[in-house]
Amino acid sequence: MAIGTTGIQWLDLLESEFDKSFVDLDMLIGEVDEDQIEIIYAARQKLTALSTAFAQLSHKSQVVFENSMKLEDRQLFAAKNRDERTFVLDASRYF
Repeated sequence: MAIGTTGIQWLDLLESEFDKSFVDLDMLIGEVDEDQIEIIYAARQKLTALSTAFAQLSHKSQVVFENSMKLEDRQLFAAKNRDERTFVLDASRYF
């Protein structure tokens, strides 16, 4: 399997794990007593920052993996064309 494709699959898995952990942590924060509202607010601010950073990292990684897939496709296409030309050139020797 190509590196770009594997990277996209890996990224999908990580996003799923992050989402589950984020929801679990948010629910856990919701269980903190209401009299500690400052802690809840600060924790949710940190969750927002963490989520934003992860979203940006995921987006950048996806772009890198997609570009890798495009380059891999170009390499395969070039190799296929090179092999076909070699075959045609070799066959022309016999005719």
